[in-house]
Parts: sequence; structure tokens; C-alpha cells
Amino acid sequence: MNRKSKAKYFEMIFGVLKLKFDEDKACSLSSQILTKSAKSTQKTS
Repeated sequence: MNRKSKAKYFEMIFGVLKLKFDEDKACSLSSQILTKSAKSTQKTS
């Protein structure tokens, strides 16, 4: 494996990890919003 392909390989891995991290953040954020809206609807009813 030469240096260039190695760098490309690491770039790919970091890209996947970053995607996964962003997805997790988005999921936790949306679940927070969902629980907040669920609580607010319970209060009004």
C-alpha cells in the first residue's frame, strides 16, 4: 500500500465515522424534540 492510497483509505474511514456521528446527533436531537412536543401536548390536553 503506497502513501496516497493509505491516505485515501483513512479519509474514507473518517468520512464514514463522521457520517455515523452526525446521524447519531440528528437522531438524539429529533428524539429530544419528539419528547418535548409529546410533553407539551400532554400538558395542553
